[in-house]
Amino acid sequence: MLPFRATNRRLTTFAFSMSAYPVDTDTDSPLVECPACQEPLDFHQPDETQPGNLLGVCLACQRWYLWIQDGLELEQPLLVELPEWEQIRRKLLEFESECA
Repeated sequence: MLPFRATNRRLTTFAFSMSAYPVDTDTDSPLVECPACQEPLDFHQPDETQPGNLLGVCLACQRWYLWIQDGLELEQPLLVELPEWEQIRRKLLEFESECA
């Protein structure tokens, strides 16, 4: 991948509706299932300084989730569904047509 630098010359802000699911940590299973298809999520730790915040990817249905535990005063972690690529693409197309 080539190095790049994001610019704010044409900053675009989008609003998305996102779902948040409380995670039941009182089960015997170490697996966390995708809320959409119930397949196990594959977790990644993008920031070693924040071990309670993870990126979960469903290899079956291609949805992405944030596992948020650090910094929240909640009894259970939250699994927040990120926008799908198609939702982002539609927002970009709407934005482009408004600018034309």
